[in-house]
Amino acid sequence: MYLDGIAIYDIMKVTGHKSVTNLEKYIRADKLEVAQKLVLQYDYFK
Repeated sequence: MYLDGIAIYDIMKVTGHKSVTNLEKYIRADKLEVAQKLVLQYDYFK
């Protein structure tokens, strides 16, 4: 869900995580995946 652009707080509502830190342990997105997400989501990187 994270890599598809769904906001962290919306994911937390679905998964029941109480903190971003806890959820980030399960996301396990590496730097390349995060960079690809940013390129797709924001015009700044185009």
